[in-house]
Amino acid sequence: LEKKGILRHIRVANEGDVVPTNEIPLPFSLALAGNSHEYTQNGVNLHLFPDKELAVDYRNTKPFSSQFFYLNPMKSAETHYVTEYIRRVELPANKNSSCYQKTVEEIYAHAGDCTN
Repeated sequence: LEKKGILRHIRVANEGDVVPTNEIPLPFSLALAGNSHEYTQNGVNLHLFPDKELAVDYRNTKPFSSQFFYLNPMKSAETHYVTEYIRRVELPANKNSSCYQKTVEEIYAHAGDCTN
């Protein structure tokens, strides 16, 4: 449906949030069925950073290892809080506001080919 333009999905993910990831190692992978290395999320991802412009890309699912703070696991949990999403959406508004003004179709066009 997405390839035909019928379904559109915008995902918002924080840098450091381990929930929307793949390539999940043991022991975390024990909670999942199947091989997490094969997992990818559909839709366009607005990947929010704490201090720079967001990244817009199609199917840019991040590996667990790039998102998890091994020295401070609570920091990984904090990046999943709604308050942290709100903070990153709002700041820095001057860098991200142009993306927020676009329609879903314009964001898909900016992200590139969604037919793969």
